[in-house]
Amino acid sequence: MAQARASTTELVVAAAARVFLAKGYQASTMADIAREANISKPTVYQYVQSKQWLLDTIVSLVSEELERCGQVIHTADAPANARLRWLIRVHVAFAVRYRNSYRVTFSEQAALSPAARQEFKQWAKRTTSKFVDLLAECRQEGTLDWPRDIEVAGNLILSTLTSVHRWFFPDGRRMTEELLVEYIEHLLSGVITESDMPSWPMPELPMSPFEDPQGDEAVLVRRSPAR
Repeated sequence: MAQARASTTELVVAAAARVFLAKGYQASTMADIAREANISKPTVYQYVQSKQWLLDTIVSLVSEELERCGQVIHTADAPANARLRWLIRVHVAFAVRYRNSYRVTFSEQAALSPAARQEFKQWAKRTTSKFVDLLAECRQEGTLDWPRDIEVAGNLILSTLTSVHRWFFPDGRRMTEELLVEYIEHLLSGVITESDMPSWPMPELPMSPFEDPQGDEAVLVRRSPAR
């Protein structure tokens, strides 16, 4: 698979994510973003439309890439609890590799434009529905010990995954992606049965591989819709 390459626009979007995270969306300016991207303010407008467009784009990139990876996992030929653990790993990977964009996505939803907010709500609804269906598969195959409302379980687990950004701070206590996965899986160990993971290798996922030369996180790259 050929690697996607980040454009100048995508690098400006990545710079905006760093600024929004550091200053908050409302307090950030296009001048701040231009400075972070090491280009002039007039040049910024050659690549992006507005501060609002930047926030909407960050959230769109994260949700689209998560959904793309999730679709690969949901349709994989593997037991349900193996697919569930893969989804956990994907969310953790996003929280670590794309931490600025991920944290902005789940902390600045109130500042989204009406259209972007509606799209995000629809994405969240689809994501939750598919996750709950997967948990139902786990329960049917006997690998999920949850006798109560399966939607409650789905919302609890997803809330845990999407709140990783609130306490994962790589500049403070060092924590690797693997350790994050271990913590979350330990949290779920009382209700989810271990799967024979070596027998079910995780499928190749379309995660953006481009490293930001001004930071240490990967840059999300806009992709063409899958055919």
